[in-house]
Amino acid sequence: MRVFINFPVSEGAVELIKKEFSDLSITNTYKYADAYLIETEIPPVTSRVRIIQAITAGVNHIVMKGIPKDVVLCSNAGAYSDYVAEHAIALLLSFYKKIPEKVREMREGIFMPESVGTLKGKRIAIIGYGGIGKAVARLAKSFKMKVIAYGRRPNLADVNCDNYTTSLNDIFGSDIYLLALPYTKHTEGLVNDVILNKMGSNAILVNVARAGIVRKESLIQHCKTNSGFYYITDVWWNEPNIDKIPWKNIIATPHIAGGISEQAFIEAFRSALSNIDLFFKGQQRNVVDRKEYEGLSGGTPALRKMIKNQEK
Repeated sequence: MRVFINFPVSEGAVELIKKEFSDLSITNTYKYADAYLIETEIPPVTSRVRIIQAITAGVNHIVMKGIPKDVVLCSNAGAYSDYVAEHAIALLLSFYKKIPEKVREMREGIFMPESVGTLKGKRIAIIGYGGIGKAVARLAKSFKMKVIAYGRRPNLADVNCDNYTTSLNDIFGSDIYLLALPYTKHTEGLVNDVILNKMGSNAILVNVARAGIVRKESLIQHCKTNSGFYYITDVWWNEPNIDKIPWKNIIATPHIAGGISEQAFIEAFRSALSNIDLFFKGQQRNVVDRKEYEGLSGGTPALRKMIKNQEK
């Protein structure tokens, strides 16, 4: 089966197809493709195409309007889970151990030991117990943390989850809240004034999902009002055109949790190709329910502009 890829790939990625996916081949034009592997934009969909596979785990940035109903759209869910989970724990360790502050002091010739925090014994509520959520739970248990997880579907609990619930009300009272949800019409603005107030004035909210899951105005106000509340995030609104972040209780990194290394890309590329390969062998994995994304207002300014242009 011929796959059209609409983003640059390395020689290593091309070799991967030859070695591991003998039933797949790359075509340089979408006109002869049976499958598309995309990053953002979707080429014109021909009658040959049966599957459109995203290289990304999230698909909220993809313009789905115009995809024929008989063409399957798949995400790359799970491909980046270990990297994102690692980054989430790194952010928490950096915060509790005061690493940025202490590195800065030492560089300035200031030797000032002081007590630091620990993850051990902390109660972490993981909101969204898919691939990323479960990967975070595995790491959290290695630090002897107490894990409570929330998900929409029942019976997702595993050995790393002390308590699994389908009710958000059960997660409150935790030390740390971590967002690992997909960004859909059901989760947009989920973390609002009500949820933030229930989290309390001294909790930590970690976001390794999407910025739009949190209402910006509510979050900023909550941080201003509660200096003991911290928002630690790898995502921000209107990326990459972000505003300055002057609040000391907001700690942010520039959407790097998924890993921008060749290693991370090759693993994600392999996962995406595997989805395509399985599809043509009669198995469907990570199929996107497009109704979940209808009316979603998220995406970057460039993507929103592109959507408007396509709708003209």
